[in-house]
Amino acid sequence: MNLRTVLPIASIVSIAVSFGVLVRASADVEPATSDEPTFARDVAPILHRRCAACHHPGGGAPFSLLTHRDVEKRARQIRIVVADRYMPPWPPAEGHGEFADERRLDDEEYDTLLAWLDGDRPLGDPEDLAPPPVFDDEWKLGEPDRILRMDGTYQVPAEGFDVWRTFVIPTGFEETAYLRAIEFRPGNDRVVHHFIMYMDATDASRRRDAEDPGVGFPGMTAEVTLLGEEAYGWIPGMSPRTLPLETATVVAPGADFVLDTHFVPTGRVEDVRMEVGLHFADGPPDALVSGVVMIGPGASIPPGQESYVIEQSFVLPVDVRAMNIAPHAHYVCSALEVWATLPSGEREDLLRIDDWDPNWQEIYEYEELLELPKGTRLDMTFEYDNSDNNPRNPYSPPHRVITGKASFNEMAVTWLNVLVDSREEFETLKRASEVKYRASSARANTLLDIWKGLVATFDADGDGTLDVEEDARATEYVNGIFDNVPHLLAGFDKDKNGVLSDDERAFVEEVVRYWNGEPAR
Repeated sequence: MNLRTVLPIASIVSIAVSFGVLVRASADVEPATSDEPTFARDVAPILHRRCAACHHPGGGAPFSLLTHRDVEKRARQIRIVVADRYMPPWPPAEGHGEFADERRLDDEEYDTLLAWLDGDRPLGDPEDLAPPPVFDDEWKLGEPDRILRMDGTYQVPAEGFDVWRTFVIPTGFEETAYLRAIEFRPGNDRVVHHFIMYMDATDASRRRDAEDPGVGFPGMTAEVTLLGEEAYGWIPGMSPRTLPLETATVVAPGADFVLDTHFVPTGRVEDVRMEVGLHFADGPPDALVSGVVMIGPGASIPPGQESYVIEQSFVLPVDVRAMNIAPHAHYVCSALEVWATLPSGEREDLLRIDDWDPNWQEIYEYEELLELPKGTRLDMTFEYDNSDNNPRNPYSPPHRVITGKASFNEMAVTWLNVLVDSREEFETLKRASEVKYRASSARANTLLDIWKGLVATFDADGDGTLDVEEDARATEYVNGIFDNVPHLLAGFDKDKNGVLSDDERAFVEEVVRYWNGEPAR
């Protein structure tokens, strides 16, 4: 097996200019003419607004961009990634949802930066230079009412692949709690790239945590038992938000906070112990925060297949107001789109990402609450590229990819955090989510069990997946299953009467189609 190296994000930008960086001392820069942009007046405000959240001393980026000297010595490097719109990173496609705190450069900012980078890069009048933003570890919303911490310190290794690990933090609540705000302190900005936090009112995540002897457990996602719950997240520079006065987050008694965390090795061992600060509401609110979760059916993506599409939909049983949206997938995913069709037939675009990168997933806050009335149909489409043309494919040559929690497996999940106006509507929405999930996943889970059995049977090297040769043998077996009567009856003759019924035969045909690249429905 040749597992393609997934480079730490901190290295990607530096590699883009490995042929050399033009360094020019500030003292050599010509004074600015009246009509050319200067760092102090024009460039610094853009960098402070769009880049400083990561690019500051001690931040998650490999270097700071707060001062003229910082930027001047990396001018060539910055010019390349800005011109390609690789930086600052903002995956959502323009015109498919209006989001708060967009990092995307607008046309004026883009033109200003390139004009300055292509010119003499003058500092300009120091009097025009506003103080840079300040980044510290203080609680932004004031001292929390309660602070929850990881049970122990996790050590991120110095070298190697990006690390995905999940941590479970018990709330310890003995009765239902209502929160007006949640704030995070990641514990080490240098190494925490981002995390998404869910609430799990079951013991599923806790049990999985107990099975791993270390702090937390490996993987890119927690147990998906979170129907009807909302998701939170943190990325460098994110400002904590207080919910409107009439709303609150509901935390069930005994619930756990589950943090799905992405770490980037820095070249040295880093200690991390994350904290969650809770601010309580005065009591039960008028409106409740809930979550709509759409989960794609099981996938079995053949090696080399360039376009594999997973679709899912959900019809809202109550009126909601959408606050934010969070998609989740792994490395073989290439693009995704989520939209709503209102009862009137009008389409509301919720999110589109044309170049999915799991290194840059987050929760996208809408600029304004989106009114989605009862009867609105939500749709999502995730596309996957399991070929060598996908630079993020973790395998070269490609291997078969099936649904699973490991980073080399795949998922298709969308969380839509919404407001509902009553506890009754909260419970109605949660029940509808559970019914939809069970109905759509029952057949897919059966198929997935079969696919896992095939992988286990033909995985000669025991690496948990099928390389090209192993997959070819498995595919030959699947496509010839109707000629292998003993195996056919042993696996699919559920009533053990010695023949396949029409339903049993139809299911076998379904297995063959799905193994050969047709997505489950």
